[in-house]
Amino acid sequence: MPQESFQIIDGLIDAWNRRDLQAALGLMHPLCEVRPVEATETLQGHDGVAAAFRGWFEAFEEFTIEVEDFTAHGDRVLVAMWQHARGKGSGLEIEERFYQLFTLRDGKVFRFEEYSDEADALKALGK
Repeated sequence: MPQESFQIIDGLIDAWNRRDLQAALGLMHPLCEVRPVEATETLQGHDGVAAAFRGWFEAFEEFTIEVEDFTAHGDRVLVAMWQHARGKGSGLEIEERFYQLFTLRDGKVFRFEEYSDEADALKALGK
């Protein structure tokens, strides 16, 4: 199961890097929940996720996510990653390490939460 989970998440990150919203949504459960690090509320379903992705696509001229490590914890996977981005208009370059905690259901990403701090991500896992 962990290898299959890693492949699903890797596919989602690849779709994100290609800005392929349809491919990304195809890997996400229709009732998915997403909690971006900058959000104050959880986004619901494909419509909520699509709106967030479009916001990122509009805000950044370039961005890539590079996976550093996958760690399986039952039906959850913690991914340490680096984000490299350049803002549209401002040209501001961003490079940051962050963590995404994925929960999979029925072979799709059901939930993912983002954390800027590893300790917070581990706390969410109950570690």
